[in-house]
Amino acid sequence: MLRFAALCAAICRDDVPKVTNYVEVTVPQYLPDDFKTFFRMTRGTFERVLEKISTDDQLRRRIATSSIG
Repeated sequence: MLRFAALCAAICRDDVPKVTNYVEVTVPQYLPDDFKTFFRMTRGTFERVLEKISTDDQLRRRIATSSIG
């Protein structure tokens, strides 16, 4: 049932306008407390997770072949 609800939400959702270059321009300007508030982790923790993800070939292949990649 939960999978069905998630599928419906993905299919039926409205397109939401996105901020251009948000990740490249806006996120780096966040102060440490703001970054932690928005992402629930420190910038250092995020960078460590990103490093692990970016060097994991199996995970990168899964992301590349999924709908989120």
